[in-house]
Amino acid sequence: MGERGAGTGDNLRALARHRQPTHIVLVITSLLSQAVHIYSLIVLASVIVSWVAPEAHHPALELLRSVTEPVFDKVRAVVPPVGGFDLSPMIVLLALNLLQHFI
Repeated sequence: MGERGAGTGDNLRALARHRQPTHIVLVITSLLSQAVHIYSLIVLASVIVSWVAPEAHHPALELLRSVTEPVFDKVRAVVPPVGGFDLSPMIVLLALNLLQHFI
C-alpha cells in the first residue's frame, strides 16, 4: 500500500510538469486575445474621433493617432482610398477580427 501512494505522488508530479506548458500557452493566448480586442477598440475610437473632431489636437487624440496611423498607412499603401473614402480602418478591423478568431 505504501508503494501505491508513492507511485501516485510521482504520477501527479509528472502530470503537473506536463500541464505547465499548457497553462503558459493558455495565458499567452489569453493575453494576445485581450491585446487584439483592446487594439480593436482603439481603432474604433480613432474612427469615431476622425468623424467628430478630425482636426483636434488633444494629447489623448494624438496618442490614438500615433498608435493607429502607422498601421493605417501600411494598409493605405496597398489599398488606397476609394472615392475619398478611407478603407484602411475597416481592413484593419477585419484583420483583427480574423486574428481574434484564430487565437
